[in-house]
Amino acid sequence: MIFVSYFMKGTPTPQHIRDAVLADIKDNGMIAAEAARKHEIHPRLVYGWLASSSTKSSGGLQHEVNKLKRQNHELLALVGQLMLELKSFKKNIHS
Repeated sequence: MIFVSYFMKGTPTPQHIRDAVLADIKDNGMIAAEAARKHEIHPRLVYGWLASSSTKSSGGLQHEVNKLKRQNHELLALVGQLMLELKSFKKNIHS
């Protein structure tokens, strides 16, 4: 396959092209090779962008994981409290 591009080798790809390619992949479900073909760039370039964007966003993912862990801990504590109250309630009914 021959890639005919309006970009010269070694020239940075404009940000709006990069954003459009990544949006096609992440938001529209297009595979990287299709997005590269659509925007007339080499697939290896797209895979590089995907790798760098995932490492940049991993900090945000870790924040989300920590938030979910806190929520899980709070919910488990609430369930435990409700179980104790239910046990006490059943004990009072049977007494």
